Amino acid sequence: MNIESIPLSYRGKHIQAYRCGRGNDTILLLHGAGVDHAMMTWKEVMEKLGKRTTVYAIDLPGYGQSDPMETIPEEGLYPYFHHALEAVVDQLKLNRFVLVGLSMGGAIAIRYALEHPEQVCGLVPVDSWGLSEKAPIHGLTHWVTQRTNWVRKVCEKMAQSPLMIRTMIQSSLFGRKNTTTAELVAEIQQLLQKESALNAMEIFQKSSLTPKGAIPYFGEELSRLKMPVLLIHGKKDPIVPRSHAEKASRIIANSRLHILPSCKHWCCKEQPEIFYQALWAFVKRDCLFSYKNMLPNLASAPKAEEIPQIHAETVENPLRQNLKTRWEKRRKARTKLRLSSNSELVRKARRKQAVRARR
Repeated sequence: MNIESIPLSYRGKHIQAYRCGRGNDTILLLHGAGVDHAMMTWKEVMEKLGKRTTVYAIDLPGYGQSDPMETIPEEGLYPYFHHALEAVVDQLKLNRFVLVGLSMGGAIAIRYALEHPEQVCGLVPVDSWGLSEKAPIHGLTHWVTQRTNWVRKVCEKMAQSPLMIRTMIQSSLFGRKNTTTAELVAEIQQLLQKESALNAMEIFQKSSLTPKGAIPYFGEELSRLKMPVLLIHGKKDPIVPRSHAEKASRIIANSRLHILPSCKHWCCKEQPEIFYQALWAFVKRDCLFSYKNMLPNLASAPKAEEIPQIHAETVENPLRQNLKTRWEKRRKARTKLRLSSNSELVRKARRKQAVRARR
C-alpha cells in the first residue's frame, strides 16, 4: 500500500501527517517519545490496515518531519500536544475515528478521548504512559533527568555505537533478540545524531516527571471513558509494567486487555502482524458495527451500567491460544485414558479379593 504525505500546521509550525487506504472508517495513530516518529513505529501496521480502512499517522511537534521543538511550551508539553492534535483532527476533517497511541502517544490519546468522547469511537492505548503513578526507580530517574544531562551524553555515545543501540532495544523495547534488525539499529543511530531528536527526548523527560510522581497520571479519571477501550500491553514491559495496565482495565468499564506474552515496550514494532490482528479484531467487533452510531452526541451516551463488564478479559496472541487448545485436548485425552485404565485395575483387584474371600 502507498503511504501519502499530508502537510499540516499548528501555530505557524509544520506538522507532517501520513495517510494510507481509502476505507469508509478512520483510524488515527500516535507514536511514542524518544527518537520515535510516525513511520518508524507505524509503517508496517499502516500498510496492513490500509487494505481495510483509512488510516492516518502524524509526526507530533518536535518529531520526525514536523518542525523541531527547542524548549518546553509555556502551557506545558501535554496541553500543547493536546491542542496540536485538535488542530490536526480539524484540518483532516475527521468526524468519528478510532484513536491509537503508543507510550507517550497513548497518554495524549487518553486525554483527547476524555475531552472529545463524541469523536472517539474506540480508544487503544499501547504500553501507554499515563497509567503509572510513578516511573521505575522514580526518585533516581527524576534526579537524573532533571538535574543532569546524563541521558543526552548516553545518547551521544549510542550515536557512535550500534552495539549500545542494540543493547538498549533488547533491554527495554523488544522481548526477543532476533527481532532487532540491522536496519532498525541504523535508523535509530541516524536519528540520535540529530539535535532536534535529542531535544525532543529531553523535553519529554523533563515534562513527564515531578519529585512526587509521573505526568500525566489518569488514575480514577479513566472511569470517565465510556467508548470501547482496548489496552494492548507487552507482558515484559519494564517501563510501564503490565500490572498498571491490568489496574487500568479494572477501572475502565468497557475495556479489554490484550497481553502480548513475548513483548516489551515497543510491541507494535516488534510484532506488527499480531498487533494488527488484535487491533483490527477490536475495531471490527467493537467500533465499526456495535458502536458506530451510539454516540451522535453526549446526551445520548450509554450509561455506565448499560455497558457490559468485559474488562477482566485477558487475550493472548492467536498462535499461543491455538497451542493451548491443542495441549488442553491432549491433556484431557490422557486423563480419560488413565482413568479408564485405573478403573480396569480396580475391577481386577476387587475380583481377586472376592476369590480370596470365597476361599
